[in-house]
Amino acid sequence: MKAPKDQWVIQIDVTNACVRKCANCTRFCGFHKKPYFMDYDYFCKAVDSLEGHPGLIGVMGGEPTLHPRFKDMCLYLQKKIPKQYKVKDKSLYYPTDSFVEVRRRSELKQYVIHEYSDGPRPIIQGAGLWTSMTRLYRDNLEIIQDTFNFQNLNDHNNISYHQPVLISRKDMGIDDETWLKLREKCWVNQQWSGSITPKGCFFCEVAGALDMLYDGPGGLPLENGWWKKDINEFKDQFNWCEYCGIPLKTFARDAREQVTDVSESNYKLLKEKDSVRFDENSFNILEIDNGVISEKSKVSTAKYHGVSYMEDAQDRISDKTPIYANRFIGVMICNDNTAIDEINVQNYLKFMERLFVVKDGLLVKSFTQFDTEDKIEKRKIMYSDLKEVFGKNEYIIMFTPDISFNSKVNKLKECVINPGILHYIDLRRDGHNSYVSSELDNSGKCILFNSGAESLNNMDNSKILNENIFMYICKTWIPEKRLLFSDKMDRMMYGVNESNNKKRTFRRRITDVLIFTRKSIKQYGLLRMVYYSCFFIRRYGLTLTRQKIKNRLL
Repeated sequence: MKAPKDQWVIQIDVTNACVRKCANCTRFCGFHKKPYFMDYDYFCKAVDSLEGHPGLIGVMGGEPTLHPRFKDMCLYLQKKIPKQYKVKDKSLYYPTDSFVEVRRRSELKQYVIHEYSDGPRPIIQGAGLWTSMTRLYRDNLEIIQDTFNFQNLNDHNNISYHQPVLISRKDMGIDDETWLKLREKCWVNQQWSGSITPKGCFFCEVAGALDMLYDGPGGLPLENGWWKKDINEFKDQFNWCEYCGIPLKTFARDAREQVTDVSESNYKLLKEKDSVRFDENSFNILEIDNGVISEKSKVSTAKYHGVSYMEDAQDRISDKTPIYANRFIGVMICNDNTAIDEINVQNYLKFMERLFVVKDGLLVKSFTQFDTEDKIEKRKIMYSDLKEVFGKNEYIIMFTPDISFNSKVNKLKECVINPGILHYIDLRRDGHNSYVSSELDNSGKCILFNSGAESLNNMDNSKILNENIFMYICKTWIPEKRLLFSDKMDRMMYGVNESNNKKRTFRRRITDVLIFTRKSIKQYGLLRMVYYSCFFIRRYGLTLTRQKIKNRLL
């Protein structure tokens, strides 16, 4: 078996709280009467203990974004991750209607070759996040994109197969000799990770979760360099493999079914544990006869995924994921000479859920869709009122009355927009484009931003929302997170521009997959790089079939 020093990722299990109860969850989310949230200081110590680890530092749950100090954890990772391992790709600064695909392409560019004790392998270095993409994921999207080089995204709204964990090999009647061979080839140990839980360090992430579930003795003490230990120093933890059915490669169930498949001995152990919410979970007790699970106790879709879990990542994310659901709040900044009655409110409300009219710093009117005027109390509006009046974590379009919006703006509502980015344009200086224009000598200003953006925390709360606010926000915003509101977004949005989409041929896709070979071919040689490429394609789902080319690559 592999020791943590030879694994490409080590997980820090920050919580076992989750918004879901997926079938056959490896962390047994929903089982615990009182989920844990890892102490922040302990998390910092866990990150420090992994200094020098060549692979990925994973943050996992449960759902990590549920942790009350998730943002602080991200900031600590940004501080501790070596500069050369930090996020460099900026493609997700632009809106995209294919977030998972763009995220995946960004990760492909970051693979490097590392010499492990069992040979060279491609890996990603830095920090990684495992998440089910809840509303909290959207609320933290800016800091997530700034922190994590790798994200394993699965909202569990579409089919995602989970193999049963709680199957004892003794219940299957497997003898010791056969079991040892199966255990040595366990795909979780070979392809995935060790872990750190509040109870210590483990050679296997599932062993750590079983130790938590069954009130075990804990793992190795959390100390710097623990991951460098030889696998023999983890041998006391091999006992947890006796309770785990993953090496048996039995079958898999759709995670959405919220049913846990369990063998008889594990079922009895669960009933004995006071810490387990036994009556609130659905169990399927497997009927096993002479080492064979009866067909009637399996599920009809008995598909075993094994290491191919990384395939079809796009298919695991549904259109219901909240990061694709944007609504725009309009804020029109007028001066004293603007006649409110002349404002074409109905046209603006084609692109906005609500429109606020601010006249020389005074909030004077508010309209909802269908040109319905809301009664509001007139009041002075300052920067400090942004979140209170216009909403927390809302996308705000702030503009002058001489701005006209084109139908393309509605396309942005279907995209994932990084909440940390300021999109700005001054038509007098930058000229009009297919998103915004003006009939008045190309005058007018417009900015698009999220009210929860980190850059807003650096601004003067006493500033009044008048025409000077455009220049002030642009100057104060984090420089690298300012982007011109222009047609260039079309070229960056994967799938938005149809002509760009046609250019994404199979050859270009494979070039993206093998991009690391250009840097490494002189060092490692052509034959070795071909081997890496075949391994990479097999593992990450780029099987060269006509259907996959049609559905996923073109």
